Amino acid sequence: MALDEGVRRDGACYFADRAMCVIRVEDTLFKVPKYLLAHDSSAFEHMFALPAPGNGDSEAGSSQEGLSDDNPIHLCGESAEQFRLLLSILRAPPYEVAAYNTASADIPKLLSIALITNKYHFEKTTEWAIDAVYSVVTGEYGDPAPCGDLSKLSSATLARIAAVALACGHTRLVYYVVQRWADRIQARELSPRPAMAFADEHGLSTLRGVAYYVQLMDCGLEIGQTTTPSYLDPASPPSATPSGSTCGAEDTEDDAHMPLTPKQHLRLLSGYRRLTMLWHRLQHAPPKFAQPGPCTYHVQGCVSTFEAVWSEAAMSARCAALELADVLGRLRCAEEMLNTSIDIAVALSPACKREAMLAVRRLVQEVQDSLHEHFVDLTDPHEGGL
Repeated sequence: MALDEGVRRDGACYFADRAMCVIRVEDTLFKVPKYLLAHDSSAFEHMFALPAPGNGDSEAGSSQEGLSDDNPIHLCGESAEQFRLLLSILRAPPYEVAAYNTASADIPKLLSIALITNKYHFEKTTEWAIDAVYSVVTGEYGDPAPCGDLSKLSSATLARIAAVALACGHTRLVYYVVQRWADRIQARELSPRPAMAFADEHGLSTLRGVAYYVQLMDCGLEIGQTTTPSYLDPASPPSATPSGSTCGAEDTEDDAHMPLTPKQHLRLLSGYRRLTMLWHRLQHAPPKFAQPGPCTYHVQGCVSTFEAVWSEAAMSARCAALELADVLGRLRCAEEMLNTSIDIAVALSPACKREAMLAVRRLVQEVQDSLHEHFVDLTDPHEGGL
């Protein structure tokens, strides 16, 4: 319709897209205002901006998808439940949105919101949802509810949080979950096998290194040691799962005994070989430490005494009792012996002792950080193999 002379449409407040739009998801029809979906640079905004077929022809325009129940827009590969969730968060009043920014927030629902909004490129909504997950699990809002407490969640739930964070590009959340997951694997609270698979799939080197290392140590436990990780011990009480919780607060027996793939076997064999070679080098190569100040007998006294005590500790029966490939365990055993050594206390100046023990601590951290480099498939050229 032509406008009268002098009349114009307001550029900011004339909403030509306020017509209702019919969308079919699975066997369900949704009829929603276009403006609800066409914002935040979403995929719907770009879809609705496309010109209608027929170049203005009224008959062709009437057959445009989304204008009637008979000719809806079909969203393939989506579930009605997820699309309903998307609409609910886009229509949510402020007080409902605020409930997600609390320690008791529903983490599984927030993850679903982050995924569905990320899928359709609602950038700001996705950013809000995944930021809320990060704030809850890190304790920014106080002690989180069980579904947000990473110290109580199963490997499957940790994997879901990390996977959603990866999909949404939230690096801080990925790093935080990986660190907590790795800590619990090292504490033998969770099986390393789900983490091995997840780290391999997503290329997470820190998680891969820790998971493969613990799995290698567990292989050693199975062939001769007496201690059994709690997640493998049938007599160990299961972690408490809150009544009605769907988060998953413990690994299942299938998680602990899931079969290893041929590639994982090769990486474990590589890790065993490389770690045993690393220990053979380290036990004969004490960590170096700089002269902290005017120490008159630094080289002849402090350094030589430290090297002698290091060799004694590294080759002690206490270290030898540990798995040959347990480089971290042997280093920590040697560190403990150095800390209690009378020779170190008497022969080294206080400053030199401090520097020497810091050098040992740095070595332990370096080995920890580089664990993933030892677990490679030597048959795969992409991993430095043949």
